Order: sequence, then structure tokens, then C-alpha cells
Amino acid sequence: KLAVLHFLEQTKHAKQIKIPSGLSFTPLTREDDELLGTILEETYVNSLDCPNIHGLRAVQDIIDGHRGADPTSMQLWSIAELENKKIGVILLNSFPKMKQSELAYVGLSPIARGNNLGNACMQHIANQISELPFSRVTLAVDSENIPAKKLYKKWNFKKIKQRLTLIKKLS
Repeated sequence: KLAVLHFLEQTKHAKQIKIPSGLSFTPLTREDDELLGTILEETYVNSLDCPNIHGLRAVQDIIDGHRGADPTSMQLWSIAELENKKIGVILLNSFPKMKQSELAYVGLSPIARGNNLGNACMQHIANQISELPFSRVTLAVDSENIPAKKLYKKWNFKKIKQRLTLIKKLS
């Protein structure tokens, strides 16, 4: 068993919050895969997001999986920086034909957790979505990741379904 995933949807945004001074978001490109991999691995440390999969896949495979076949999928990907220290990553994918976005991943390194920076990341995501011609956002969250579920609830995400996910390591 990997996890029970809750699939959530947001169709209306929460009220605006002020992004803390010193926090910025830098867009990513394909040339940033090494940097992205390093920060992703930092965000996985003591993460409650599907911990049973940590270490089973190479980080480049994870990046390629999030990227998929769409070369434009990275348009909404960014690195969170607090006072010039890279502390997190946001992988937001846009699907214009489906008139929705998918929050594929948002993660903070351990030193950044518990400081209300998750809310700031969600505000950045809301800002990005406000520039799109559609507002529906979906995501999947590990049912045991209580801090993430609380954050998403605060940002008006509602559970639409759940699914048991399994994984088997192949040699």
C-alpha cells in the first residue's frame, strides 16, 4: 500500500493574504532540472506526502513524470525562496482543453515548515490561477497528511473522491 489519496477540487478562491516580505517565487525552466531535483529531495525529508515512495524513484524520473508529454507544462512551476534561500517548490500544471489546473506538488523544506509559508505558497498559486482563463484546480493529497489537508481546506478545496494507491518495487 502506498497511500489512500484524497482528490480535491477548488472552484472558488479563498480571500487574499499578504505574502511575507523576503519570500519570492522564481519560475523554472527545463534547464533548472538539477536545481529542481535538489530542492525536491529537500522537501521530501520528513514529508507526510506518500512517505512510502520516498527513495524508490530517481528524482529525474519524478520530474519527468510531473512534466508528462506536454512541453509547456513547466510554465507555472516555481521555486520558493526566503531571503535568497531556496525553501520550496510549486508544480502547477495547466490543462486549457480541460479548463482546469492541477496542483501536482507543493512542498517546503523542513526548515520552512510551520511558519505559515504554506499559506503564502497557496496565495502564489491563487495569483497564478487568477491569470488563467479558468479557475478550477484539482490536486491529490495523502489522506494521512493532516497539515496539508487542513491547508487545502482553508483554501476552499473540497474532496471529490478517494483512491487506494499501491506500489510494487520491481528489481
